[in-house]
Amino acid sequence: MLGTQTQWGSCSPEGTALLNPDLIKATTQAIDYVLLHELYHLVEHNHSPRFYGLLDRFMPEWRLVKEQLDGGWSCFCFCLCLCL
Repeated sequence: MLGTQTQWGSCSPEGTALLNPDLIKATTQAIDYVLLHELYHLVEHNHSPRFYGLLDRFMPEWRLVKEQLDGGWSCFCFCLCLCL
């Protein structure tokens, strides 16, 4: 597990995926995005057009999810739901 606020996950060339423990506070969709992002690095090792094409194909809404995740929206939404 990663203990960083700026990186949600990473994937080694050997296929080891590390995830930020703060993801537990995120929505299921945000977690899915991070997992897809890291797993696609096994196919495409950089952020090339091909890499983003994979995200577009299998999660067309990934940009919105990323924006929400990076902005803290997912964590806020999760906490708000717990309070209601």
